[in-house]
Amino acid sequence: MQAKTCTKCGIEKEPHLFYARPEVKTGLSSRCKQCVISASRVDALSNPDGAYERGKRWRLGNSKSATEYAKKYREENKTHIKEICKLWQGVNKDHMVEVNASWRAKNPEKVTSYSAAYRKRNPEKRAESSKKYSDANKAKISAWVKKYRSENREIVNALGAKRRAKKFHATPPWADHAKIKQVYADARFAELNDGIKYHVDHIVPLIHPLVCGLHVHDNLRVITATANRKKSNSFTI
Repeated sequence: MQAKTCTKCGIEKEPHLFYARPEVKTGLSSRCKQCVISASRVDALSNPDGAYERGKRWRLGNSKSATEYAKKYREENKTHIKEICKLWQGVNKDHMVEVNASWRAKNPEKVTSYSAAYRKRNPEKRAESSKKYSDANKAKISAWVKKYRSENREIVNALGAKRRAKKFHATPPWADHAKIKQVYADARFAELNDGIKYHVDHIVPLIHPLVCGLHVHDNLRVITATANRKKSNSFTI
């Protein structure tokens, strides 16, 4: 096919620089792609509602092409899209909070699944985020824990009883109780001396799918509460 002259800019261009229009005799748009795009941008700025409606109608009538174009655009403009989304979310914080809250309420199973997968992939980020939140919201967390214990006393008591029973059965007859008490005393001394919370940790967890540690002084150590929360009941063989 021979070169075609754009009716807008008057420049003669190759056929591939024009949009296809099967309904016309030449099979091509009278204006080149560059002029069509420029006109669309001007129209979108001067009449955004009209441009949106036309785009919506086109997407509904050309769903397959729209999907393919959108996918290709996202792949080629990941950084730009990320920046635009970040900017929009910053300007529309209240709206985003409402949308996210609504989605979470409608999709509790997905939220649980996504959260579990994220925590598994990012244990260090999760621990850092938890520590940062805890440090900034100590009073709020303390009030929440107190309220939860008050409203769920049966659950708290059951968990405490389970822990005590496990510790009792994990304490062999030959355990040195004096040395065990000394470890807890060391933890208390560290708290008073450093001004931060310490926990007595079982190196080999008492409750674990693979192992069952003992409540003896050789299996105890004093570590910060943050480190203990990060470790939880994990154990590496």
